Amino acid sequence: MESAEKLRALLGSSVDLPERLGDEKDRQTYLFFMKSVLTGLDVSEHKRDIICALKVLRPSDQLRELIRAVSAAPEGFRKLALVYLLSTILTRDFLAKLFQEHLPRYSSKITCQALSNLPSKLANELKSELPAPFSEKRFAKLLSSAISDHLDRMAENLRRNIDNDSIMISTLFGMLARHHHESLGSLVPSILDRSKDFVFRTVAQRLVRNVPAELKENLVILICYRTPCYKQIDWLLEDTVVTDSNIEHILVQKLLLGRYFHCDRVVRNVFGYLLSSPARKAIACRAVVEVFHAWADKVLMRHQDMQQQFYLTSALLVVCGFLKNGFKLGPQSEEACVKACLHGVQNHLGDPDDTLRNFGMIVGQEFLGAVKSQIKKPDFPIAPGHGELLAYLETYKETVETGTLEARGEDPQEATAVDSDDDSEPDDDDDVVYKIDPACKVPLYLRDALQLLIPGKDGEHLEQINICLEHLPQLIKKYPHELKDIAEQLCRLVLFAEEAPRVFPKMQALKREALVLLLIHAPLTCSTYLIDTFFSIHVNHRYRVEILSAIMLASDRFTNEDPNVNVPDGKKPRDVTGLKASNIHRNLDRLVSSGGKNKTEWSSDWEDSLEDSDQVLQKHWREVIEERIAGKTRKIASGTEIKTRENRFGQVVGHFFYPLMRHVDAEVPLKLETDDSFLLVKLLQTLGVLMNSARNTPQAYQMGKSLLQFCGLFRYHEHQMIRQACAFAVGSVLSSVPEELLQEHFSEDCSDLSQWVTGEIATSVPDFEMKLPSVGSEVSAGPIAMNSRRIQELT
Repeated sequence: MESAEKLRALLGSSVDLPERLGDEKDRQTYLFFMKSVLTGLDVSEHKRDIICALKVLRPSDQLRELIRAVSAAPEGFRKLALVYLLSTILTRDFLAKLFQEHLPRYSSKITCQALSNLPSKLANELKSELPAPFSEKRFAKLLSSAISDHLDRMAENLRRNIDNDSIMISTLFGMLARHHHESLGSLVPSILDRSKDFVFRTVAQRLVRNVPAELKENLVILICYRTPCYKQIDWLLEDTVVTDSNIEHILVQKLLLGRYFHCDRVVRNVFGYLLSSPARKAIACRAVVEVFHAWADKVLMRHQDMQQQFYLTSALLVVCGFLKNGFKLGPQSEEACVKACLHGVQNHLGDPDDTLRNFGMIVGQEFLGAVKSQIKKPDFPIAPGHGELLAYLETYKETVETGTLEARGEDPQEATAVDSDDDSEPDDDDDVVYKIDPACKVPLYLRDALQLLIPGKDGEHLEQINICLEHLPQLIKKYPHELKDIAEQLCRLVLFAEEAPRVFPKMQALKREALVLLLIHAPLTCSTYLIDTFFSIHVNHRYRVEILSAIMLASDRFTNEDPNVNVPDGKKPRDVTGLKASNIHRNLDRLVSSGGKNKTEWSSDWEDSLEDSDQVLQKHWREVIEERIAGKTRKIASGTEIKTRENRFGQVVGHFFYPLMRHVDAEVPLKLETDDSFLLVKLLQTLGVLMNSARNTPQAYQMGKSLLQFCGLFRYHEHQMIRQACAFAVGSVLSSVPEELLQEHFSEDCSDLSQWVTGEIATSVPDFEMKLPSVGSEVSAGPIAMNSRRIQELT
């Protein structure tokens, strides 16, 4: 209490401090005093005395008061000093004392919630980089170590017949599964590795059993996802599913029927856990019947994607593996499963998709061969390439794996270094970490790519995104009619797809190519979405620049490429109405006249050679010689006819051009004239490229008039880059609008531009050359030439 008295003297407070915190009144008095200390004194100067005064309080009160002080402090040095004071107090010893407190369930929940959300709360308060102790990785590691130490103490107390309170530790365990699942992913294997310590097993089972109901789902999912084998889940949960209806609902209704996972461990562990004990046989039989009904329902098949059907099929094959190794369903359950299996096989075989038909044939053949029924095992012609699916039959032969890093012979620092290596130096071993997952799917249709690009709940796979982006351009060109309903969703997923330039250096180029093709094949939908995204709130400037680059490239492709550019010129469809057709008709007539008897038939190649020789004989010899001479004569100079082509960009240019200028005048969060001036430069360049792409179209005149008025607002801007971008946009207008229209309608504007060019641009940009076709005043030097190479430089 000496430190508290010293702080009271410095504070000048008249509060009578109690000698001991015996009752609730003394505790509230001391809490009021500590609030005054944390808000009135210099924390960094009196740090040692404040820490000593705080130790009089309970650990939960210390944590709560410090968090309140950080929230109430103004932004600046005081708030940062309080955060560092909190990092000094928050140690493993402090957490050990906190876990030993006997608090009511409601108070324990509030304390654990404040502790687990501490890094994110401090990040919102500081609005800058967090101190190192509160980084996501280090803080989660601190909590995991404290939980592991407390579990050891609970096991030791149980051996000594000392009571344990596991409410707070169970609540925190569930909070970690929700907010810091990566740290819990390393804690669960370390708990499962102590399989021979039955006292510790009792503690671990009690830990899971006492987790609050609203947090059990995240914990059970994480256990099933991180555990290598279902036998270890049996060690941890035992028969809890029989007594706890909440866990039964999570395992059966949510993990098997309500959701699906790309990781094969989930379905193996869930069914392996349910089918491996006689005590859980009734729940297992009900789960098998419900999964069979969900798999066989024709209405559900229409609304499920391929991943959900694969997940249900793999679950049924896991059941088949157990049935082949001695597990027996009840008579009623077996009869219901056989009926559902026959119904499901019929529905799958009637589906036009080859993959679904193979799923039905595999399940029908394996399940009917595993159960003893009156129905004979069918022998379907299953297509090859389903080895991954058939591997689920081997679930029963799995062995228990050790879960800790030490047992695997790995270095814990190397295993955790993958979480965030942005600041580390690249080395040759990084490619080993990011091996391509063989389970990645190749999209066959646009909707497949849409489903695979959506980040799953168990994490977003960079390999899968890269594969989708590689195949997406081909799918867009092949199925452009499918973009009517999904163009905006594809645009959003491609634009905000996660990039990994060190692992996949071509991913940025693939994203841009996909955006360009989406703008070409669905211009109205995609341009509206991208431009709205450009001017929306909370969008990174990197995405804004990417949007403008895609718009520029799309406009250039609209203008310079032929709509049938994907069809090679030399591969035109052959005329099959000649000799081959006559041979077919002649052979058919011969077969009909002969009454179907086998006679000697001429081959088509032999008849073609005979007819070719007849044609040569019928020609005059002069014609034959002239054809040979013409075929061997080399024409040195021949006149080439200029082919005209419609500028397709004129039909959709209004959806690209005018919204980019209209939103600038509206109330948008961008400060284009000051802080975000580089975006204004890119915007003016984009408008210039769009103007040039719309040349020789009826819309060019009105676009040029609008663009000159728009550039007039920024011609005398203080930034030189903006003035250069204005000159670029003006040059695109003068090179795109016909000279007759310029002289007739833009004479006044050209006179103003001539003064601007001679005055401002000539001094700031001496290499800039432009010809203004105004009456009486010309600044001669050839118009600006814009081509694809210049557009590529801008993007």
